[in-house]
Amino acid sequence: MAPSATHPCPICIVSKNNLLSTSRYRTTADKHSVDRTHSPLLTIPPERIVPTPLHLFLGISNRIILDAFSELLGKERVESALKSITTVHSAGCSGASDLYDLNGPEISKWMKRECSASVLAAAASSSTVTAATTASHSILSRWLQQLHHCLLRSDDWTATDTDAWRSVVSDIHQHWCTETSQKPFPKLHMLHHSVDFAERHRFLGRASEAQIESFHASFNALFHKQHRNQSGNTAERLRRSLADAALRAVQPFLQQ
Repeated sequence: MAPSATHPCPICIVSKNNLLSTSRYRTTADKHSVDRTHSPLLTIPPERIVPTPLHLFLGISNRIILDAFSELLGKERVESALKSITTVHSAGCSGASDLYDLNGPEISKWMKRECSASVLAAAASSSTVTAATTASHSILSRWLQQLHHCLLRSDDWTATDTDAWRSVVSDIHQHWCTETSQKPFPKLHMLHHSVDFAERHRFLGRASEAQIESFHASFNALFHKQHRNQSGNTAERLRRSLADAALRAVQPFLQQ
């Protein structure tokens, strides 16, 4: 758990020092705790765990845009390009990543409006852009497009699709440190498992956590506005919000 975990992957027992490699899947005998009397953190069969395709897309894309492009082309130029696509992120209504990082629609805008190209053009107009910089920019931009296309697609996968995605993941893993000057992190490792999941089940984005994430807004509205009269009783406030949200979710089925 958390960035300090020695075995941060929920699916396999890969070490935090070797995140670009693969390892065997977790078993009920794996505890990886200082206290050996603790029960296993996860008892779900590893092959049943969805490798969070939405968060893989968000996490890796943010690293590319906010960190790699800033290092490559200049932080000021990237921040200037972001002003045209970013929206207001409300503190307290979601996680810290939504407050400080780009969300899905913003990353999609970055690609559709070709902000990467505009930042490169701005850098070329004010300084000398080397061939190596242009090559790295091309690679990073291609990775963004491939991540968006493969991780968020909701249709069925063919064997050819899976092989193509495996090649993309291999390319990212082999050249990540060179092209981004960043160390591997857990979400980068999870790309391995996205390939395994797609190969096993023939879909990926259809099992995405995007549906759960979209539920946050309606739940937070209930919690922060509808049931503020229970501000002194957090447990009851949560229970009422959850009950109302559950009733809203099943209402279409009841009407049918």
